[in-house]
Amino acid sequence: MTDLVITGGTLVDGTGAPGRPADIGVTAGRVDAVAAPGTLTGRRLDAAGLVVCPGFIDLHSHADFSITGHPGADTAVTQGVTTLVTGNCGFSPFPVGDLDELRSRRRSCRPSSTGPGPTRPATPTRSTPPGPR
Repeated sequence: MTDLVITGGTLVDGTGAPGRPADIGVTAGRVDAVAAPGTLTGRRLDAAGLVVCPGFIDLHSHADFSITGHPGADTAVTQGVTTLVTGNCGFSPFPVGDLDELRSRRRSCRPSSTGPGPTRPATPTRSTPPGPR
């Protein structure tokens, strides 16, 4: 018996195989079984209508500085991201000797509100198709 059985969802396991119905068993916070629907026992979590899959890896996150201010990475986690890769653009605050200094630098690296400005409106289109007049 597992601690938790995620049931009723479509399992997409990351192998490239098509999604399929499956029960996913979780014990002590780790997936320990994948089985045909209805075969695992334990407390059940209904995932009907949802996709169940491994976490996504964000290979280009730019979280180098923001992660210290938001260590839960809520915006990433709510999108299914479980791993952030940092240091991709030639800058990275790590290793960090003084976390307070890093936080002050992060505040100074916020995007400017004086960016390129609003975009121009689209060119008006004809209300009637072109043709002889």
